[in-house]
Amino acid sequence: MTGLSDNIRPILRANAVLALMVCFLLLGGKDARFLGWPLPLLQLMAATAFGLIFFPPRHGAPAGIWGALAALGLVALQLVPLPPRLLARFQPALIGEIRAYTGHNGWAASTTDLYETFGFLAFALLGATLYVIFRNTGRAVIIHCLYATVIVALASLTVAAIQISSGGDTFDFWNSPHVLNGPGFFANRNHQALFLGLASATVWWLAKLRGGHSSRASDKTRGIALFCSLALLLGAVGTASRAGIVLAVGSTILAIALFQRPSRRIGIATISIAAGIFAPGLAALAIFNDTVAGALNRFEAIDVDARWQLWATSWIAAKEFFPLGSGYGTFIPVYAMVEPIDQLTPAYANHAHNEYLELFLEGGLPFAIGFALFLAVFAKRLTAIFRHHDSPPSLAPLGALWMIAFLLHSLVDYPVRVPSLLALFAMGLAMTFAEHGEHTTHGSPPPSKDRKSMKTMLRLALPGLAMLAGCAPTPSLDNTRARLATPDAFPSAQHAIYRVGPADTLQINVFGEPGLSFEAITVDATGTIPFPLIGNLAVSGLTGEEISRLIAGRLGQRYIVDPRVTVFIARSAAQRLTVEGDVVKPGVFDIQGDTSLIQAMAMAQGPTRTAKLNEIIVFREVGEELYVARFDLAKVRKGIEPNIPLEGGDIVVVGYSQVKGTLRDVLQASPLLTALFVRAL
Repeated sequence: MTGLSDNIRPILRANAVLALMVCFLLLGGKDARFLGWPLPLLQLMAATAFGLIFFPPRHGAPAGIWGALAALGLVALQLVPLPPRLLARFQPALIGEIRAYTGHNGWAASTTDLYETFGFLAFALLGATLYVIFRNTGRAVIIHCLYATVIVALASLTVAAIQISSGGDTFDFWNSPHVLNGPGFFANRNHQALFLGLASATVWWLAKLRGGHSSRASDKTRGIALFCSLALLLGAVGTASRAGIVLAVGSTILAIALFQRPSRRIGIATISIAAGIFAPGLAALAIFNDTVAGALNRFEAIDVDARWQLWATSWIAAKEFFPLGSGYGTFIPVYAMVEPIDQLTPAYANHAHNEYLELFLEGGLPFAIGFALFLAVFAKRLTAIFRHHDSPPSLAPLGALWMIAFLLHSLVDYPVRVPSLLALFAMGLAMTFAEHGEHTTHGSPPPSKDRKSMKTMLRLALPGLAMLAGCAPTPSLDNTRARLATPDAFPSAQHAIYRVGPADTLQINVFGEPGLSFEAITVDATGTIPFPLIGNLAVSGLTGEEISRLIAGRLGQRYIVDPRVTVFIARSAAQRLTVEGDVVKPGVFDIQGDTSLIQAMAMAQGPTRTAKLNEIIVFREVGEELYVARFDLAKVRKGIEPNIPLEGGDIVVVGYSQVKGTLRDVLQASPLLTALFVRAL
């Protein structure tokens, strides 16, 4: 009975860890603060896996336990009561006033919100638990988790393609504002991009592992790895996450250099060929695919990113609460305390979008010291990893690559606050800091299972890559000096008072005087009309009622007693529509009845290849006001934005994409690559 138990227990442990990883990746794609019911479930699963690994108790402490306890102690430090004098000296005056007003003048914790800090501690405990679990898990189980990560990433890529192509109506798991950017299993496109980038780098480590089984299978394995990696990179580009795109491409290049280890000559040749194909290929995709163009267009707007103001205000708050910090998990209320009035909007800042700045604000000097120590230990470990080469391939370099990606991404976002990425962070940290000999006792998966996993990756990459080819762009916002209006509330000039202009045709009726009545009289270029007995009348800029009073007054002076005059606009020359910008045939078009925005684009024979389809600007004069609204043509076609009826005098301007234009020039300068790409299409 004991032997049977000893045989079953390792299987249960391995399956528990693998199931835990998959559930985190599928259910933990949103900020833990707003995750809801999946978070307690994931915490329970982590506790169960922890129990399976460490029950019955082992001899000695589990690997990694002291580092995990140190991190938890740093958070728990803010829950320790401190004397009133210390709090009064180092906390902002406002906090002291609040304590005095509420009567809490005795010993108290340094955090401004015990509930939020306890919640943060619980989440940190989850991360520490995952780290210890992965540190004490066999190599074969970790490799299975890596395969699961890549497979879930490819599935997330397919989900993202469906989200974009359906206009956000399908698979919106988290009611995400980023659903049109293809966040996949995540609520935030930045986290999806980072996830796909990590998976792309992992593919090349798995290819090295798989290639070690058979030299004959090496080329085929690399081909599968290349295809899966390109699919994941294209998915990262489709999210339009600038940091995610840079990190995905950079980590993939580093992974190829680290894990494939070509000779110097072959490496330089391979990089040159890859750059010569990938750059023009991406250029071509940006011209023919709106998703890629929309993503690259976002790099033009870095200087107006809201993060700059967010960081400046967060830094002010961090200085206010230095050195004790405001308390972990308290960013939202603390930021609201110092947010300038001119920045107030219906939305609120949920994070600083710089993890180090936010943690410095919340943790103060103790966090700064603890993080500096971690960086020193990490740098030392990094040096040791890249001096030592294991065969079969060690997990440590892959873990280090993951950690570098996380550390860089945390400069502009908050990846580790998302449970699924927290699990990846914990596994990457465990792989990085595993001592020599750890993660090797259970070897690698059998070649048959390894081969099956590679084929599964290939099958999942195909549909995601195919579906992403026709996805919609990401809208951007620019400033304009005209009066802005939303597409749903664009004012109509038809309700405004119309004023006559040149080339308008008037119908004039003088009651009882057929000789002075006209069915059609045209306003000439000078804005005047000829009228019997009176001569030329200047009518440009007048309303129909004003022209009626003008004619009646002139006739009543000498010719007719109490004349009754009515004037109608028989035909307005303003019933013309101007379409210009990046369209095939710009011009001025006559319109009759209702003409929609899409019909106007058809009149101009559609947008050009370099058009910025998320920048269709409509100008409209209503009275003395000039209104302007921006439309996304892809959203209009899908019914997400209204296909507004255009009116006479409207001007439609189709924006020019500088990125598309530049990339088009690159293609034109590379005729051979252009011919190859056109043939591929």
